[in-house]
Amino acid sequence: MKRALLEWGLVAAAFALAAGARYLLVQPPDFAHGCEAASGFGWCTVRLLVIRSFATFGLGYAAMALTVLTVFTWSRTIALAAAMVGAAGLVLYCYEPAAVSFVVGVLVLARAQSGRARPSTRQQHA
Repeated sequence: MKRALLEWGLVAAAFALAAGARYLLVQPPDFAHGCEAASGFGWCTVRLLVIRSFATFGLGYAAMALTVLTVFTWSRTIALAAAMVGAAGLVLYCYEPAAVSFVVGVLVLARAQSGRARPSTRQQHA
């Protein structure tokens, strides 16, 4: 139970951090103009890295890679990473691959919490 709460808390924290980055660093015009005027300001570097993460589609590629790894490994840790990157990507303009990553990560985490790590391979009887 504690592990599940920690996992969902980490997913929520990734979403909140991405939302904070979007609405406090990327979108405000005053902040953008301040970064243009002052070079080397610490938050401007963070802003630039956040913008590059979605402008170069790096966040989308990371989401797709984690989705594939999650499907093939069924690892709870990788599923958590996929859900976190997916949650961040939903807010930070990479919503197509992020949505898939988020859903796959959440489904694998939910399945792991139910006690079944992998889908069963049932043999059908004729």
